[in-house]
Amino acid sequence: IHHLASPEGNLHFAMLSDWVDAMTEHLECDAALLAAAAEGIAKLNQRHGAVPGGDRFLLLHRRRVWNEGEGRWIGWERKRGKLRELNRLLRGATDTTFVSTAQQPCVVPSDVRYVVTLDADTKLPRDTVRRLIGKMAHPLNRPRFDADAGRVVEGYAVLQPRVTPSLPIGREGSLFQRVFSGMSGIDPYAAAVSDVYQDMFGEGSYAGKGIYEVDPFEAAVAGRVLDSTLLSHDLFEGVFARAGLASDVEVVDEFPARYDVAALRHHRWARGDWQLLPWILGRGPVAGEDRKRGTIPAIGRWKMVDNLRRTLSAPAAVLALLAGWTLSFEAAAIWTSFVLATIVLPTLIPVVAAVIPGRTGITVRSHLGALSADLRLALAQSVLMISFLAHQAWLMGDAIARTLTRLFVTRRHLLEWVPAAQATIGPRLDLFGFYRRMAGAIVIAAVAVIVASAWGHGTWPLALPFAALWIASPAIARWTSRSPVVAGKLSMSHGDARALRLIARRTWRFFETFVTSADQMLPPDNFQEDPAPMLAHRTSPTNLGLYLLSVVSARDLGWTGTIDAIERLEATLSTMNRLARFRGHFYNWYDTRDLRPLDPRYISSVDSGNLAGHLIALANACREYAAEPLTEERRLAGIADALALMRDEAGRLREGRRTQTVTWRQLDEALAGLATNLRRPLVDGEGIAKRLSTLAVDAETLADIALALATERSDDSGADMLFWAAATRNAIESHRRDIEGSAEAAASSAARLSALEETARATALGMEFGFLLDHDRKLLSIGYLVAEGALDPSCYDLLASEARLASFMAIAKGDVPARHWFHLGRAVTPVSRGAALISWSGSMFEYLMPSLVMRAPEGSLVEGTSRLIVRRQIDYGAKLGVPWGVSESAYNARDLEFTYQYSNFGVPGLGLKRGLGDNVVVAPYATALASMVDPPAAARNFDLLAAVGASGRYGFYEALDYTPSRLPEGKSIVIVRAFMAHHQGMTIVAIADALLDGAMRARFHA
Repeated sequence: IHHLASPEGNLHFAMLSDWVDAMTEHLECDAALLAAAAEGIAKLNQRHGAVPGGDRFLLLHRRRVWNEGEGRWIGWERKRGKLRELNRLLRGATDTTFVSTAQQPCVVPSDVRYVVTLDADTKLPRDTVRRLIGKMAHPLNRPRFDADAGRVVEGYAVLQPRVTPSLPIGREGSLFQRVFSGMSGIDPYAAAVSDVYQDMFGEGSYAGKGIYEVDPFEAAVAGRVLDSTLLSHDLFEGVFARAGLASDVEVVDEFPARYDVAALRHHRWARGDWQLLPWILGRGPVAGEDRKRGTIPAIGRWKMVDNLRRTLSAPAAVLALLAGWTLSFEAAAIWTSFVLATIVLPTLIPVVAAVIPGRTGITVRSHLGALSADLRLALAQSVLMISFLAHQAWLMGDAIARTLTRLFVTRRHLLEWVPAAQATIGPRLDLFGFYRRMAGAIVIAAVAVIVASAWGHGTWPLALPFAALWIASPAIARWTSRSPVVAGKLSMSHGDARALRLIARRTWRFFETFVTSADQMLPPDNFQEDPAPMLAHRTSPTNLGLYLLSVVSARDLGWTGTIDAIERLEATLSTMNRLARFRGHFYNWYDTRDLRPLDPRYISSVDSGNLAGHLIALANACREYAAEPLTEERRLAGIADALALMRDEAGRLREGRRTQTVTWRQLDEALAGLATNLRRPLVDGEGIAKRLSTLAVDAETLADIALALATERSDDSGADMLFWAAATRNAIESHRRDIEGSAEAAASSAARLSALEETARATALGMEFGFLLDHDRKLLSIGYLVAEGALDPSCYDLLASEARLASFMAIAKGDVPARHWFHLGRAVTPVSRGAALISWSGSMFEYLMPSLVMRAPEGSLVEGTSRLIVRRQIDYGAKLGVPWGVSESAYNARDLEFTYQYSNFGVPGLGLKRGLGDNVVVAPYATALASMVDPPAAARNFDLLAAVGASGRYGFYEALDYTPSRLPEGKSIVIVRAFMAHHQGMTIVAIADALLDGAMRARFHA
């Protein structure tokens, strides 16, 4: 991932690793783990190729050495030792502890000048390495090492970028993380920061994630520390190598989602800070005889003292409170208020600073809403800080006492360290575990009550709330550390989930019916029911991408088996490979019968972005399918969907005449029997294959009864019932093909999936987006006019746009610079109690279509906008007294061939386009898109849509036109009886994402 973020230049990427600590030098699992890591590195080198200096990816793994102070075998000097030995290895040393064997030689490139250090959980934004190297190479930043002083005295041997906590995605988030990680973003210019040390003294503090120049860095730090005496090395190294802060360059780091993990990290940091005490007091222990190398510069000593001050803040606050509660009530109240102010006021300073808007054009309502949100966050942070104060005091006291004892008495366990990643993957603590881990808070709470009761003068009412909070703090810590539903599995009832499944299954019928060999297995653009059935034999890149993902969704939901899905995907991708293209892009329209591009030949940026992103998701789905067969539960659920729809269609026919040869009772019994067999749990020894065989017999019987019923009617009213009877039978047979295949067939399927993955990925990556960029405006043009050889003069200039996926793909591929993302407009408009990004037409399509495959981290502007605009759409529908869901769609106007016309519609106030309130057109697919945000509301709205007759044979119709100027006399609504392929695809994929925990988004980002 780091390579893909910085693919240019002569860069090598090394994984520096140690074994876990052990009581013996070798563990049984060591060889297998090292071989697996080496194999993974070899595959990366094979996939991405070498660079002039040798292999692009390196595995630098160290053997264990015995550490007397720790009483076990560990990696020499932990992380500090890794960097020291790496520097020596880069300069030709042969006596390091890096593992080197004939099978896995330890070979590094020569003449390496810079090293960028990153933790395992650090994310590297695009172009970060290039920018850091550029800053290091600037003449004013080049380091000058003073041999007499033994350190860098001018320039910088280390540059520390700004470290921003990442926004939570999926189930990674928690209340604790959201409250304490602060405001996050990826635009360093949007939140430029100042550092007092950099601004006043011309040097910053090294935090372990940055770039350093090997030779001056090694010269500055070599020989300064005795073994097993220093844990926190970053600040120490930055003092001597002279660290600079690059506040306009950013890396993204994980912030702990759990309080217990954060507490362990704080404990380790505090121990590391206090281990620097010998250097603060005078001259620390050095490895050589040069005592000057133990001398700390004044500003460096101040930084270290400041860190010690921070570790004493919580213990000092608790001692101050305890001391205050021994005074008179009035004095204790004042003293307690003062201590509280020292905790609360720092969190309120940003809120106070934001009272006056920093720029014009912000409405009072929007400003007050943002200010209120900031105030709530500050107060939540204050409450949690007070709640955890006793434990933090105990924690810091423990860390200080341990360190001083180890420094001056035992000289042991100074390198004690549990990596954050190791702590995070450990089992989550239950309530008892939190109380056991935070027992110190309970002790301090008891002491507070005793002090206030025994020595206070009626001050126990002041102490009691604090004691109660501290006693409850383990429970609060557990509650705030829980991972809530964050863009993951959405909350919905079983009934809502069932209703959404059936809507998506009925919609899948569109592709089952119309994607045929007559159209070269490409999805035709639309089907119109009146005035006569008419199929549009053309397709677009967006149609193609959404159809492919619909096939994936059909397999995910059990409507079809894996082999049948493979066949569909192969047929469509095979045809796509025969289509004419331009610089890797598919043209905007093709005739589906003869595959010729339709004039005028045009490359659409948004269509290409959609297809490229969907192909990436498809490629990763194929890889997933090869490793994970469809579960039995999903197979049976997919069959049950078709059966439920058959039951619905049968119910619509009950008003017809009764038959003498076959009764409805027989059909009801057959339906009930098949449904019972579907729901019945598998018993020991039965297996899914036997169950499917039983179901196949039941389905055949059901189909015969349905055929007899339909045949005895004088019209084709039984056609839909027959379709769903056949669909039930076909689904069973499709799954039987998967289950009953031989080992050879399974191997063949795996090979076919691998080929599909390769084809899909290559097709996506083959699209060149660079020529679609307007270099003056740094924006993607709407498209490219092939005949004229020119870009369309209009550009996509808003973040809230359907082109967001195209911008993301273009940047991810390296075709356009990352700065393009920050040229997308982020103007906001007040919505409900917040502010949402403004779009061009205020349509659901613009806001939510990219979310079919793109994640929106919790708390981000895009995620907040998605929630707000769905609420605004709901309110707008209620205001008009119609079902909600406005988006671009066909409407009740036709051309000379009676084809429905198409336009973009939206909600007034959300879009820049004029006249949005002149039309009232509701598009049901917009409700499906909203199911990714609010499934229960979407399910309720689908019920309203069905009640007004919007449900058709292939799902919901294209649109409902309520615009008075287009309504026939005496009518209040016109249903646009058409089905658009891309809207059908959006419906299926969006509902599948809502039902399956955002599976398509997970695949796109895999």
